[in-house]
Amino acid sequence: MLTLIIYDISEDKPRKKLSDYLLDRGLFRVQYSSFVGDLNYHDRKVMEAEMKKFLTSEQDSVIIVPICKNCFRQHKILSNVEKRLVHTDEVEFA
Repeated sequence: MLTLIIYDISEDKPRKKLSDYLLDRGLFRVQYSSFVGDLNYHDRKVMEAEMKKFLTSEQDSVIIVPICKNCFRQHKILSNVEKRLVHTDEVEFA
């Protein structure tokens, strides 16, 4: 299932490591601290456990949001630049 991951990490080093971790797992960056990718339930659970290691302060957080393909197709971006969140040919839906 398509999954949106949003994080707020205060320190640069763990924030960079989390970003690299998500890119290495095939997710696409959609904003500075937001990624999206196709993850099954098991992969989400494994990544959830791994991502906890990047939380170094009490204010740090990671939000994991599974999104069905029909909901994703309805996404809207409000911006001065016309763009798409992710091209649908970049993401395979299970």
